[in-house]
Amino acid sequence: YGFMHLTLSRYVIRVRAISHGGQLRADRKVHQRHPAIASPKYLNYLTAAQRELEKSEQEGCGTKKFTFYLYRAQGPHSYEDVNINAANLAGVLWYLHHEVVMVCPRKFGITRIRRLLVTMRNTCALHKDTKTQFGPYSAFDSGACGVEGCSDVYKKYGSVVGCQHIPYNTGIFAAYCEQPNCGYPQWYSLPGPCTKNAYLLKSEKCKQEDPG
Repeated sequence: YGFMHLTLSRYVIRVRAISHGGQLRADRKVHQRHPAIASPKYLNYLTAAQRELEKSEQEGCGTKKFTFYLYRAQGPHSYEDVNINAANLAGVLWYLHHEVVMVCPRKFGITRIRRLLVTMRNTCALHKDTKTQFGPYSAFDSGACGVEGCSDVYKKYGSVVGCQHIPYNTGIFAAYCEQPNCGYPQWYSLPGPCTKNAYLLKSEKCKQEDPG
């Protein structure tokens, strides 16, 4: 046991570990790092390689087919992988650190991370209007879209896969990433039928009107 001596300044925090006998055991400086900024306009935060992927396909209407892994933090229960959110590996780890393991019992009873292999191609209507390969991100809660007007987006463009960078740069939601040494955490929305209602409220009529 011993003591931690902190010296705080505007740009540096100095941490010194001192034993109970007065001996200096460690002396470290922690420098300021700038937080990543969340934005639904994910094009603003792409790496050079990701920007290359965003370019329009030469054939057809410009959309591209992608196959990639996503990760989903989930409890012991299983259900269909539609009307859900999933993330890249950096995104799901950020979520676990900032929203799950910090509370007890764990949020949503999360006990595992599932890996999903996703193959997708978004619609020509989306690419024609936005010139992007991914649509706007929608947060789903128990199978229902919680973003105002998201069902209208899906009616206009079809069930497009959305993408958004995280985290927010305030409070405990500040996380850090220094390009080009890492990629930003990303979250994706995977819509399905009847996006406006939760799983237990998805009627056949709603599924017919919004088939996904």
